[in-house]
Amino acid sequence: MIKSDIKKSIESAVKKLGNFPIIEVLVEVPKDKTHGDYSTNVALAFSKLLKKNPTEVADKIDKEISSNVLKNIGIEKV
Repeated sequence: MIKSDIKKSIESAVKKLGNFPIIEVLVEVPKDKTHGDYSTNVALAFSKLLKKNPTEVADKIDKEISSNVLKNIGIEKV
């Protein structure tokens, strides 16, 4: 359930950034727990479309995601 909520939040944030072709947003549990509880490929996937650095894309997505929404589903940090 949390994975689907995270995915919906990411998809919503990406829609606010522009009209992009549909890309499958993957939300996974990383093998290395030091990388957090969940990870996603979305910044890397969209960086190719935007021709920008994945970190820059991740920052834009991060700003679009409401911290209140994420806290409601138990996410403390992006």
